[in-house]
Amino acid sequence: MKRSYFKVLLVIVGVVLLWLFCICSVPILDEGTYLWVSKDLTVFDPYGWSLPFPPWGDAYMFAHPPLHWMWLSVVGQLTQSIWWTKVIAGAFWMILLGGASWRFIEMLPEADFKSWMIWLLTPIVLMPATRPAMPDLQMTALGTCAMLLFYREHVSQELRIRGYLLSGFVLGLASLTKYPALLLWVPILMFCRQLKSLGYVFAGFALSWGLGEGLLFAMYDRVHLFEVLRSAGDVPRGPLLDRFVGLLLRLGVGAPLLLFATFNRRWITGAVLGVILALFCVPDGMSVVQQMYVLIILILSCGAVVSLLCQRSFFSVWALVVWVGVVVAHNYASPRYLMLSVLPMVLLLEKRSYIGIVLGGLWSLVLIGAEHAYAQSASRVAQDVVEHQPEGGFFIGEWSFRWVLESQGWKPVRNQSLDLETTARAKNAASGPPLESEHTAHFIAGDFPVRLVDGESDVGYYSDTLGFWPLGWGTTPLEEAWVH
Repeated sequence: MKRSYFKVLLVIVGVVLLWLFCICSVPILDEGTYLWVSKDLTVFDPYGWSLPFPPWGDAYMFAHPPLHWMWLSVVGQLTQSIWWTKVIAGAFWMILLGGASWRFIEMLPEADFKSWMIWLLTPIVLMPATRPAMPDLQMTALGTCAMLLFYREHVSQELRIRGYLLSGFVLGLASLTKYPALLLWVPILMFCRQLKSLGYVFAGFALSWGLGEGLLFAMYDRVHLFEVLRSAGDVPRGPLLDRFVGLLLRLGVGAPLLLFATFNRRWITGAVLGVILALFCVPDGMSVVQQMYVLIILILSCGAVVSLLCQRSFFSVWALVVWVGVVVAHNYASPRYLMLSVLPMVLLLEKRSYIGIVLGGLWSLVLIGAEHAYAQSASRVAQDVVEHQPEGGFFIGEWSFRWVLESQGWKPVRNQSLDLETTARAKNAASGPPLESEHTAHFIAGDFPVRLVDGESDVGYYSDTLGFWPLGWGTTPLEEAWVH
């Protein structure tokens, strides 16, 4: 037992060191939004702010419950530093996630250290983990821990009240971080052997999620989950089939090791589905090389997904509900939404190799390097805009670009009010209408060749709505900004 805990300690130390190496010094993607929300948050009014982005207005319609930014707020008040807020807030969840994932490896005789390394070095896991100001890491850590607690009691075949209570309680915390964690009830309901055990899980869940939702109702006289579902249509969303195809294409970039590890009869069925999708669900106008690339990726991705998820096991159901939730419930297909599904998929793999692990790790570092280069480039052009126009103005853009300008008093364009004052617009991080007026300044930054976002080339790794292609290559500047 002591040796087992020593291994867990070594695993946690290794995870945290790798994680610290991969964290970016500037906010990535929506990290700036969550840091902004948590800055002036009060416990008794967690939605006492106005949405500074579409659909604007009532923050209570915001899609996520408040546990994540409440956690960021507590840490931020202690550190008073963006960097240390990200490090301390994320380190706790990374330790929890690393330990829980390793305990799963120890419990399963067919899994080993190679399985764990494949999971850790998968870009879909490592990239969201290095954005600790976003809720994906926290939800994945809590959701994985809840599944571990339940599965441990499930295989023991004993009625240990504490384990089931803790499982439900932690699942409630995960659901108070992001509502898609509620889908983890499906494997619990399917594999819970005794009604009494299920009752204890429900009791633990009610102590956390039920209490949290009840407090929100007491504060705002509205059920938050219902408000989120009611207002979901206010946010633009792509067609369901496009989300499915987009997610499969992004799986090929974000989890390549999963594509080659399991070949069986189910894989053949999935491969046939991939051929059908490539023939009928892909945009026209592609070159022969592009068509062949899409065909190969869809065959491999569909084959792997069907092979791994269409099994009668706790882990396949766990992964399947996450996939269904991403395709059906989310507004767009983002690889980070699959983070919670990678561990159960890896635990179902039949083939593992150290060569694949090394190649997968190097690929993750390339993608993380591309992500950091883009975030720093967007931040740099935003700083150039501020230096050019220190008195402020309006802007059109998101992510790191938005974070820098908002911190300097610039305001996002709303209702297309482009003629009011000076307006700055980013090329790739833009979320508003294009500007037709002449620009007074033009700034460029970045030259990393691997592109995760490139509007001109229809590249958008982070979402199918940003671009069809999950990855691109270019020699033009990573980000540009114009001042009009």
